[in-house]
Amino acid sequence: MITVKLIGGLGNQMFQYACARRLALKRGVKLKLDLTFLLHRLPRKDFTFRSYGLGIFNLKANFTFLSRVAFYFNNLAFVIAFLLNKLAKIFERGYVIEEAAPKCFEPKILGLGKKAYLSGIWAHENYFADAADAIRRDFSFQEPLAGKNKELANMIAATNSVFLHIRRGDHIQGDPAKAAFAQKRDLRYCQEACEYILKKVSEPVFFIFSDDPSWAKANLKIPAQCVIVDNNIGKNSYLDLRLMSLCKHSIMSSSTFSWWAAWLNTNRAKIVIAPKNWNNFNKYDSVFANSWVEF
Repeated sequence: MITVKLIGGLGNQMFQYACARRLALKRGVKLKLDLTFLLHRLPRKDFTFRSYGLGIFNLKANFTFLSRVAFYFNNLAFVIAFLLNKLAKIFERGYVIEEAAPKCFEPKILGLGKKAYLSGIWAHENYFADAADAIRRDFSFQEPLAGKNKELANMIAATNSVFLHIRRGDHIQGDPAKAAFAQKRDLRYCQEACEYILKKVSEPVFFIFSDDPSWAKANLKIPAQCVIVDNNIGKNSYLDLRLMSLCKHSIMSSSTFSWWAAWLNTNRAKIVIAPKNWNNFNKYDSVFANSWVEF
């Protein structure tokens, strides 16, 4: 059995699932999801609590026993799971596999056996590239679009649509000097990426998705039709991912959320533009497909 620990937001959870799902498929064993980290609510400094996000997809989710316990006794289950994993490292070497470094591909993961517990982000396409069709099926959405989102989807289908994802939020927090630099760099990236699209795509329509739509309206200067998508908030934020994945071309931010939107896009002639500096000031191995353009 392959077990994977789910942590972080939706994009991270998708990477974790995809890596573990591929391994379970290749070994012909069951896959179980460990939600104890997501469900615990022990106080932590500078920590954003996340919820299980994969329920929006057409995938069969099997949860560990402690995950089911955590729905009722979340903190207790988290502590027990933590202790059990510590013991497993001591008495069952090779069972708990921890990621050596974030967003860096580790080829040894592909060769793991039938029993493993994966703890990490596993944000690299190489972990599941040879099971891509199965992953795409699993990440198909359950509910049909309705209302404003259906209207947007129709508009996206009828135009040379390009999504532009702008993530500010935690990217502009912390040290003021670094935050100011990040804002200037991100704006320059957006403008250069849009200019590239304008040279390559006839009459593009830019669909702009952001956690700060007012900033996007005030700062972006794009000489083309633009649509600010700001109707999906809170528990409906995942609908942005769905709409973005329907766009014919993609301009990503440094987020796993928009990475998946670009990857799920089935347009064979798609242009995907991605930021060279993933996650602000840290430099990782490239997490982008070879055909994607880095700015």
